[in-house]
Amino acid sequence: MSTDVVVIGGGHNGLTAATYLARSGAGVLLIEQQSQLGGLCAPREFSAGFTVPGLLHDTACFRDWIVKDLGLSEFGLERQKPSVIAVPDSGESILLLDPSDPAQAVPDLADWRKEIAAVRTVIRDLVDQPPLSLEPSGVGSYLELLRQGFGIFRLGDRDFHTLARILPTSLEDWLLRHTSDGPVAEALAADALFGSFTGPKAAGTAANLLIRECCAGEPISGGPAGLIAALETAAKAAGVQIRTGMAVQQIEVSGGRVTGVRLEDGELLESRAVLATCDPKTTFMRLVDPAQNTLSFETRVNNIRSRGTAGKIHLAVKGAFNPNGSPEPLEHIRYAGGGFNAIERAFDALKYNQISESPYLDIWIPSASNPSLAPEGHHVVSILAYGAPFELTGGWDDSARERLTEIVLSKLNEIAPAIQDQVVAMETLGPADIAAAYGVTGGQLGHVEYALDQFHVMRPAPECARYATPIAGLFVGGSGSHPSGGVTGVPGALSAKQLEQAL
Repeated sequence: MSTDVVVIGGGHNGLTAATYLARSGAGVLLIEQQSQLGGLCAPREFSAGFTVPGLLHDTACFRDWIVKDLGLSEFGLERQKPSVIAVPDSGESILLLDPSDPAQAVPDLADWRKEIAAVRTVIRDLVDQPPLSLEPSGVGSYLELLRQGFGIFRLGDRDFHTLARILPTSLEDWLLRHTSDGPVAEALAADALFGSFTGPKAAGTAANLLIRECCAGEPISGGPAGLIAALETAAKAAGVQIRTGMAVQQIEVSGGRVTGVRLEDGELLESRAVLATCDPKTTFMRLVDPAQNTLSFETRVNNIRSRGTAGKIHLAVKGAFNPNGSPEPLEHIRYAGGGFNAIERAFDALKYNQISESPYLDIWIPSASNPSLAPEGHHVVSILAYGAPFELTGGWDDSARERLTEIVLSKLNEIAPAIQDQVVAMETLGPADIAAAYGVTGGQLGHVEYALDQFHVMRPAPECARYATPIAGLFVGGSGSHPSGGVTGVPGALSAKQLEQAL
């Protein structure tokens, strides 16, 4: 079989890229090793009748311009009001942090929101276009450099100094300029830490949160599963051929140029180009013959940091999951129980390859807005537990998973004492289980850790920062590429646009 482009990976970036390419007139074949599309956004039935709509839940950063470009609204995609974040406080009280109403419950965050608003346009422009080339070639490259530079300097002195102050500082320092070290601060910290191997006191961590806050909008109705359903329908309407349950064994290269891919069953699929949306280490160290890489490039790829820091626990519970004093229904809860020091202690365990005795929990109850995910009278609770290292001492065996489950349930008991009696089924995935099930190196949900030295032209490596790679015809466009992981669609969209120019 022969086609113009083979896209490896049927997650949200792969589907986005494939649809852009097909709409440009290219023949596109998308290959997904799992039996269903979606990758980390795929729905997962973890117990009979109980389904979690993806390992990732936050769809607020999927870009409106991609929705418009691909006409996803015509294929069933809808936006909804952001979920209120419930923040358990001391005793039996609870705070509500409403992303759509910055002043609600936390008026001292108004100045923090103003800082973000002042630099939002510049940050969005930075992350929603390909990085600058490190090797300028002609007038166009210099004009692009001037254009991006003008975008930054048009901020004016005050806002430019604000941006220059925020980017290198720590998450703790930035937030404590605007609020106290308590439940609200620890709730905001999650978006900066769950894709990183770092704690809230480390320099540069404020940048992670700033970027997320500048790009977030309204989440997608139906969560990640709703997004995948719309993308799949759009891809098929554009003419994308989709094959699931097939794994790529090798990306075929001849004379320094891609010639196609070979599947694990031996079938050869010839193509003019290949766009890989798997993580960069999988692409370059497993799917590409190492002989095709230069020693310097191989060294840079090996040095990419992709360490998973969180486990995933899915609970099937009888009745509603309501922390003390909370109204119902709740869909999103964050809890560390001790502010920045508690989160830093969770990271301390990661540094020594241990499971934290008090992990930082990002808790979603997707069945609160989508009752079809659980039987009547029951709910699904999906927990991301920061404080579970990929390289756990002793490895991730049944006893390690049981230990993580015990710790998380004990932590939940601090805010919901009835939880032990409510659980009727559960699933626990350590980072190693995530790596094995979803094919992501290190169990890193963002493919490549979020850090300033792994951002922009350094993500995933300078040679492929603009999605083309040192191998002619091979492009990368997964979460490990610019701008970052998470459910944004930007790596898929930008990589497809770059590939269009090369066809």
